[in-house]
Amino acid sequence: MAKELLKFQADWCSPCKQLSLIMKNVDFGMPVTLVDIDYDTAMTTKYQIRGVPTLIVLEDGKEVKRMSGVKNLDQLKQWLED
Repeated sequence: MAKELLKFQADWCSPCKQLSLIMKNVDFGMPVTLVDIDYDTAMTTKYQIRGVPTLIVLEDGKEVKRMSGVKNLDQLKQWLED
């Protein structure tokens, strides 16, 4: 089962920068793809992104979980384990 984590973000987004700092301390065990909503409008539309930051876990190309907003390290780890 191939997993991938999509992180939707924007250069102007302060919460996105905060989440990036938190994410440096996490081993996701899967590839992480950064998607800039200002430049990749096709992906943004495909996944119906309404706010940033948004994280989406894909399994075999299908969305299995989603999280929006900044979470602390413990919340992020718990979300990944659920």
